[in-house]
Amino acid sequence: GHALRGPALSWTCLAGRAAMAVAALLWTLLMFFGVPDSSAFSFVQWASGFDRKEEVAEKPWEPFDFGGMPCSTSTIFIPELPADKERVNDLREMYRTYIKGGDALIIPIEGMYPQRWPGGGRYTEMRQSFASVNSSAQPWWSVAYTDNPTDLVRTGLAHHVGCTASHLAVWTLHRAQAADCVLVSESDGSPERFAACTGGCPGDFMAVAKAAAQAAPVGWHVIELDKGHLGSDPAAVRTLSPPGATNAYTLLAWRGRGVAGAALYLVSKLFLAELPRKLGEWKVPTVDAWLGWLCGNGALVCYSVTVQLPAKDCTLAKAPARGMLPAPRRAPRRAEAP
Repeated sequence: GHALRGPALSWTCLAGRAAMAVAALLWTLLMFFGVPDSSAFSFVQWASGFDRKEEVAEKPWEPFDFGGMPCSTSTIFIPELPADKERVNDLREMYRTYIKGGDALIIPIEGMYPQRWPGGGRYTEMRQSFASVNSSAQPWWSVAYTDNPTDLVRTGLAHHVGCTASHLAVWTLHRAQAADCVLVSESDGSPERFAACTGGCPGDFMAVAKAAAQAAPVGWHVIELDKGHLGSDPAAVRTLSPPGATNAYTLLAWRGRGVAGAALYLVSKLFLAELPRKLGEWKVPTVDAWLGWLCGNGALVCYSVTVQLPAKDCTLAKAPARGMLPAPRRAPRRAEAP
């Protein structure tokens, strides 16, 4: 034990001298900056004031002004389904949390519900949307389908038929309005889905969608906002750095490659203009399969966005994406020559 006393005392002396030097330095600082006129003032309170000043200077995160969206927007939901109504309410809350302009940017569109056809479920609206693409098509459903959708519903494919008809109705609606581009989302196509799938931040969502629509090469048709690297080529096409966004993003060529889902994407004016011809050449088994197949074979020019690494931490938490697992798909059949 005695052998350790010398070194221990040496360290104690050094520590004491260091403490005295720190005290002298702090006293000098006090004399230079002045001591507040409070009898209850303590040095601890004075020193901790610097931390308080920094905390006061930090502003809480809030949605930033991204300059407005140049694209029209549509959110598809099925009013007959309580779960879909709840998802739309959740979507509204997310927009109020993350997006400047809030849920005023959400334009709900009632989707098709084949379980109520032909007396309900917006069967008449579906017929009208098909006719707006090709009013002379015989039978009427041959505009998009190779089989009668009513027969498909009887075989248990009501969900796929309704989903396809809903997206087609949105496309034809905005085609008639001569929209420059359209942000299409399903009820779960949220800013948090965008963040989870791209690796970015939910608060960046609308600014990145705007930047992608404006920066994509001339001739683009579709930009996926919830696919990230899935189905994409690895090489960067463009860098997207919208003002105010937490992260920079990369625009990638998107080839489909078996990735299912059509929950969140942009379509261009060119896509809407060419829609009748594309439907004439390729019939629709399901809307996501149709988009993926045509993006893969070059009939459509498509892109996806993903965050640039290393990504910065988001101020607000991200939620896990749903329905992102690749699923088998039927390839669209080329229309028979008349």
